[in-house]
Amino acid sequence: MVVIHSITNRSIIIKGEEGHPHEVCGYLIGKHKKGRKNSGMDDIFIITDFMVCENINSDRPDIRFEISPKDHMAATKQAEKQKLDVVGVYHSHPNHKAYASPTDNDYAVERTIYLIYSIFDSKFKDLKAYILNQVTNKLESTKVSRTVKSRRLKLKKIQAEK
Repeated sequence: MVVIHSITNRSIIIKGEEGHPHEVCGYLIGKHKKGRKNSGMDDIFIITDFMVCENINSDRPDIRFEISPKDHMAATKQAEKQKLDVVGVYHSHPNHKAYASPTDNDYAVERTIYLIYSIFDSKFKDLKAYILNQVTNKLESTKVSRTVKSRRLKLKKIQAEK
């Protein structure tokens, strides 16, 4: 399950619309609460911030994204300043549905949330969240909740609501 602050979510949507027709990408910053299942499918991700990254894929930026290792280091520093972690990656699918492609699955790592934003003709259409199932080694969808509560969400409260 993923909980994302509404302002953070809206900001990512705007970046996706502005970046159309190319895939936009970046890191998700927040907290991760490991679940009890070995699959990782009951993990909870709380997203309170994000970092926009440059899509350095010059061959096909309309259907692929690539993030520089420098951006990962910068996102880690940004998260550490807030006493948070880099918990995931977001990217857009211009003029395509918000599904986990085979390429997305190939690059997925465990205990990480993936948000995919569908942007058609520069307009947001859909958001889906995916977690790598550690048993099947496939990305599987998980619930997305948006909140307008403080960006400093408490893990214990989210856990209690589960």
